[in-house]
Amino acid sequence: MLKKGFTLVELLAVIVILAVIALITTPIIIDSLNTSKKEAFKDSVNSLIKVTQNYYAGITYNDEGLLPVKITYNNKIPTAKGIDKSNNCKTISKNILDYQGDNPDSGSILITKEGKVIIALYNKNIQTCIKKGEDDKTAKFVDKPESECKITQNAC
Repeated sequence: MLKKGFTLVELLAVIVILAVIALITTPIIIDSLNTSKKEAFKDSVNSLIKVTQNYYAGITYNDEGLLPVKITYNNKIPTAKGIDKSNNCKTISKNILDYQGDNPDSGSILITKEGKVIIALYNKNIQTCIKKGEDDKTAKFVDKPESECKITQNAC
């Protein structure tokens, strides 16, 4: 009499092989996801840099708004503080940048009178700080905790 099916040993062998494949591929997949999240954060920051440059162009053309201005994010909520055209220090509790993406979790963006953009932003999801100095062309990841991911200069 012929029996159809697999023996217990054959089934266990297949399970062991699948477990080994899962052990090998899981770290690779997780690393790939983390890299994608970091690159998405960097793309968002680069978009913010372009938006800040547009903000500066609009202010200099219309002679309105705050300049220099420091936009600080706290739990994704922006607050802008800067010098208005009457040379007074003013605080605005709304997003002055026309930006479509998610706001950063924390950090700051400083736009100088000369239109230079300085950035220090932190993403809590991937626990990463990204900075751009006054003369840097692009933003770079830095190994800093959230408490040290800051801009020390103030607008006023």
